[in-house]
Amino acid sequence: MRAVFSAKGIDVNLASDQALNRPDLDDLDVDPPTIDGPITAEQAQLFSNHDPNTPDQIFVYFVRACSPPQCGCASRRPAPPQFPNARPSVVIASVASLWTLAHECGHILGLSHVVDDKRLMFDTTWDITKPLPDLAADEETKIKASPFTK
Repeated sequence: MRAVFSAKGIDVNLASDQALNRPDLDDLDVDPPTIDGPITAEQAQLFSNHDPNTPDQIFVYFVRACSPPQCGCASRRPAPPQFPNARPSVVIASVASLWTLAHECGHILGLSHVVDDKRLMFDTTWDITKPLPDLAADEETKIKASPFTK
């Protein structure tokens, strides 16, 4: 992720990390996996582990697997009222490609899928053909305008 973003002058900072002891969420139900669509009950439970004092951070969760099978997913949607601490979050499965984390964070930063297999936002990150995927100028502008970048 740092390699792709730094090529455009965008720094990626790890604010903190924490291991969660939630084996019940190791295999996460993410159906339907849409960026602004509803989230599953399991996603809501996982995303509720956020610190409510960090609204400017993207939370990333690493899980064993997603159901249905996929490399990862992202959600900007607020959690239901029973999970008030939820913030925009990314889920990365153990089968993820080298570019999945950057791709899913790209969704949180406002990017959509593209049809060019040389670009980061190509639909299937395992099928990206360029050793360092591209970000288009408009994608760079969106990222830099996001509330998650300073």
